[in-house]
Amino acid sequence: MNDTVTIHLVTWNGAIWLPGCLRSLHEQRYIHWKLCAFDNGSTDGARQLFETWLADHPGTLTVSSENLGFSVAHNRLIRANSSPYVFILNQDVVLEPGYLGTLMSELEARPSVGSASGLMLRLEGSGQT
Repeated sequence: MNDTVTIHLVTWNGAIWLPGCLRSLHEQRYIHWKLCAFDNGSTDGARQLFETWLADHPGTLTVSSENLGFSVAHNRLIRANSSPYVFILNQDVVLEPGYLGTLMSELEARPSVGSASGLMLRLEGSGQT
């Protein structure tokens, strides 16, 4: 089966948050996804974190030498991919293991729905979970 969900993650100097975020993607029970990351000229090691993670996970990394901004980066990712669903994920988000599965079940059960979001809780501290 092709990847049903393309997860778009735009980062800029998010190395403090990315380990928790990427770990939560690794722990997803829903498996029909790939990560398409866009690094907006990070100088804190974020790009290297993605490169290491992507060696063992499905996805791609686009690197910009400058910060093009959130919208420009996401628009480039959207144009470069054709998955039926796009999930925009921020670098400081940690997903519960069943998040993508629940989200996809709900979207598939309601074909007239154009977007959805889960409950967001505040992550405290330095981004470590």
